Amino acid sequence: MERPRKSMTGRATTVRDRGRDRARPRRSPEPGPRTVPVWSVVAVTAALLAASGVARAIDRPLVAPPGPVLLVGDSLFFQSANELERALRGDGWTVRTAAVPGAGIAGGGYVEGFRWPPELEEQVAQWRPTVAVVELGTNGCGTGCRSVPDAIDDVLAALHGVDLVLWLTVRTTAPRPGDPEAVNDHLEEAARTVVHLELLRYDRWFRGRSELVRPDGVHLTAEGQRALAHRVRAALRDRAGLS
Repeated sequence: MERPRKSMTGRATTVRDRGRDRARPRRSPEPGPRTVPVWSVVAVTAALLAASGVARAIDRPLVAPPGPVLLVGDSLFFQSANELERALRGDGWTVRTAAVPGAGIAGGGYVEGFRWPPELEEQVAQWRPTVAVVELGTNGCGTGCRSVPDAIDDVLAALHGVDLVLWLTVRTTAPRPGDPEAVNDHLEEAARTVVHLELLRYDRWFRGRSELVRPDGVHLTAEGQRALAHRVRAALRDRAGLS
């Protein structure tokens, strides 16, 4: 097992900064009663009907390179960081990785007292990512966890202001976590209530692909790390509308 590296703050995270921050704009209508001509009602109705075919696309938060993108995870992202960053930079994203081997959703891992909420709040405040890709749950809830739903909520609250959060489900055929279906059920529930949260089906990506997983059944081979990076890159390309 690889040992975590220390960040500038002394926490065991890998932090690779590849770019700069960006900002954004808004507006409001005038009040007062007005008469509306019949032709304008017809025009608006036609426009709404035409738009209904793209309602799903409008629903999805719009993100685009350079982002930035914050990658959050345990040893799976820690070991795959080079492949992930190389793949995303190839599409023009700027990337920072915060990965702690052994960490659960709430925290823990190889750093005593480590918790994700303060780490993520600091990352968001300093770097203002527009997208976060979260790979947490393989090690269960982690140290200091009250419950899995609470830990998920705490991570999402710490990522406040991020336009889109993509969270990988956990593999149901791996020896960890102890109850993968329950973790995925809690993630599904969160995704139904948090509009900017979408799930990436890591539990389906590597089925029947034993060459992608090490003999321990959890960690990835070099080929598996490249496959993981390819999947994450494809998910971001899809959300950004890149061909």
